[in-house]
Amino acid sequence: MDLIDRLKEERDTKYSWGIYYWTQIQFAYNSNRMEGSKISENQTEILFDTRKITLSKEEEETIEVDDIIESLNHFKCFDYILDTYSEKLSHSYIKKLHGILKRHTKSEESTISPVGRYKVEDNIVGMVQTSSWERTTEDMEQLLHGYNYISNKRIMTLEEIVDFHVQYETIHPFADGNGRTGRLIMFKECLKNNIKPFVIRDEVSVAYKKSLDDYRAGDKEKLLTIIKGEQKVYQKILDKLRFVWDFLINGIGNRLFEDRTGNYHT
Repeated sequence: MDLIDRLKEERDTKYSWGIYYWTQIQFAYNSNRMEGSKISENQTEILFDTRKITLSKEEEETIEVDDIIESLNHFKCFDYILDTYSEKLSHSYIKKLHGILKRHTKSEESTISPVGRYKVEDNIVGMVQTSSWERTTEDMEQLLHGYNYISNKRIMTLEEIVDFHVQYETIHPFADGNGRTGRLIMFKECLKNNIKPFVIRDEVSVAYKKSLDDYRAGDKEKLLTIIKGEQKVYQKILDKLRFVWDFLINGIGNRLFEDRTGNYHT
């Protein structure tokens, strides 16, 4: 079974021991975490399971309402890319993805942080010169045209998907949510082009963000190395959860599994 079919089947059957469950929780937790969310991995799992969030009595950190909303919205974004993975990238597709991610957040009440629309003010990302708001549509058009020109002719490579990601992050087309939409787009394009997808974990986020700058400076290998490492992590989880699937479906033995993140024991 292809990965995309497996993800959809596990989603539709509400199978909670598989790669769909793992990806939803890990993708939402890590991608939001590296953008400042205070929601823990365990809270993300509870949120996915129950649509509720639990705070311990010892909890001292304040959790923003938008962190909760954006976690729920990220779950919806992932389902959206599963249903539309074969579609070509376009302005409307990317804006739709952003609209799902930022729906019902405080950005909807802001005139300078529009939801589902490109930025209306310039933004700054460290020392990176992003596109001005006046040039954003034109720069995105050039990026999409060049990418789709190739993708209409042949399968894209991992390197080309990563290159799109770096250019997308450099343009930084939205007031907020660029990193998360960008990583969702990479996952979608990997599925479309039969490339092993990946979840960039928060534990490598510092190196990942630094490697984006290195990539722009001409050193592409660092970012590609990080991403290929994350692909290996995803493959390892796939292999473990495939064993769980076979075990449960085929009735092999009588083992107990510790959790749903791919760590299991006899």
